[in-house]
Amino acid sequence: MGGVLLLAVMGGCGDNVSKAKGKKWEGSKVTLETIFTKSFEGVTWTATSNVTGEEQSKTAFGMQEGLKNQVVVKGKISQALHDYALDQYTRGSKVSGFAEAIRYAVKLNKDGKLAQEPDAKFDLKAFPVGENGEVDSDKAESFLIDTANKDKVDALLTFFKKKYWAPGSDVMFVLSLVARGSVIKIPVAKNDFWDNDIKFSGNNTTIMNILFEFAQK
Repeated sequence: MGGVLLLAVMGGCGDNVSKAKGKKWEGSKVTLETIFTKSFEGVTWTATSNVTGEEQSKTAFGMQEGLKNQVVVKGKISQALHDYALDQYTRGSKVSGFAEAIRYAVKLNKDGKLAQEPDAKFDLKAFPVGENGEVDSDKAESFLIDTANKDKVDALLTFFKKKYWAPGSDVMFVLSLVARGSVIKIPVAKNDFWDNDIKFSGNNTTIMNILFEFAQK
């Protein structure tokens, strides 16, 4: 499920949900409760205590053995968060944005999901993609410049932007409290788009940084 994000919690009192909510992000004054509440709709916090390592190893989360206290946070991406994340995406270079969109489509296609997407009105074979699924960077820029490819590129990017941090899509975070709650690990950050995008899959710190920046707006 990707790298484990580690956060220190000041103080050792209170229940697990309270400890998780009160954790301040990366030394700032912004708590996880503020970040999640501003970013998502219908946020719920559920504590799971006294779960053995053996039981955890059987879960879909693939948690590390010995982490006995968890808080699961669920919600749905807000329209405002989608707009913010998409704005950040469009501020990047056209070539890198194009490459990210192709990699996302390639991942869906590999998993047999692209054919199930009614809005995927493009043919991957029309793009400069190598056998390994990577974009041919030497050809990408000239491909974008060629006006004959405009409709193809527009169809791909329209699809990708609709999926990008899609408003109303489900999110789930697993927060693991260790050392009697003085430390919180974030081993799981799930969303259908994040799971299939190379920039975000397994990169929980990248996800949390965007949420933190958004929450400060």
